[in-house]
Amino acid sequence: MTRRRIWTIGGLALLGVWAVAGIAILVARSQRQKFRHQDDLRAMFEKMTPAERLRYLDLTLPRGMKQMMEAFNKMEPDKRRQLVNRAVNDLTRARDEAGPKDQDRLRTSLNDQTTQKIINEGMKSFLSDATAETKLDLQPLIEQMQTLLQTGH
Repeated sequence: MTRRRIWTIGGLALLGVWAVAGIAILVARSQRQKFRHQDDLRAMFEKMTPAERLRYLDLTLPRGMKQMMEAFNKMEPDKRRQLVNRAVNDLTRARDEAGPKDQDRLRTSLNDQTTQKIINEGMKSFLSDATAETKLDLQPLIEQMQTLLQTGH
């Protein structure tokens, strides 16, 4: 190999590494902006009156739940089961770590109209939009959530 060819290959490799690093930085910035936007959305939602929250949910929740169920339906069954198992474990851990104040907060939240709307819309989408296979895979999560809702812990 000639010295010039070595420098050319080395330069191209270095250029490739910098290109990958640049793309990674752009992706990271994009994710941060997305999360920052979600924080803004949450702050806006918390400032709304209960009537405004319900109206907002009426306009956005059905479509969002439908899209979520469609994504679950398209997901590979193994990936879906892994996601469900992780969610069940997270709920179990949160329930076990919850103190009396957390349980009181949960009971209060469950009586909230907004929370009830989200739960009802989620169940409606589950029943109408999920495939039979998705329903079977999501069953452990539904049961865990049902236990949590019924007992408050």
